[in-house]
Amino acid sequence: MTDTTRLRRSSLQAREAILAAAEEVFAAQGYAGATSRDLSRAAGVSESVIYRHFGSKSGLFAAAVLAPFLRFLETFSDTSARYLAQPLPAEAMMRLFVSELFDQLTVHRGALRSFLAAAEDLDADTKRGFYRAFDDVMVRIGQVADWLLPSGDRRPGRDQLIEHVCTILQHGT
Repeated sequence: MTDTTRLRRSSLQAREAILAAAEEVFAAQGYAGATSRDLSRAAGVSESVIYRHFGSKSGLFAAAVLAPFLRFLETFSDTSARYLAQPLPAEAMMRLFVSELFDQLTVHRGALRSFLAAAEDLDADTKRGFYRAFDDVMVRIGQVADWLLPSGDRRPGRDQLIEHVCTILQHGT
């Protein structure tokens, strides 16, 4: 398909195509590197269609990258709360928690990377929404850690835990 021969789509189809393309473009090029022209070409729509649906590049980023990641954070936080409410042995709890965290971070790895790369360029409201949801998840992680980790000298310190989680997020190992 060339720029002059675009498919005729419904508004919903165009929106879905834009969101799918934006997720890929932002993951590949980052927020700052992605232009509205890149985004419109990848979606097979004109730039004006993007602005009509999302208002701005920041609005598109919020819908394509942040909204799915925020849903993950909320779901993960809710799931963690349910795990904590169950009378499970420590090993079973740890496996549930870590497997859920791993699976969700794997699915949303590109979104997290895109957000972290774009954090400097995003508006304050977008950043606040992300950090608020992220704080809720960190509270849950703290609750699970308090429940699972040994006390005393064997317990890893805050900085050590943060370093390990950051390494996993950045490198997958």
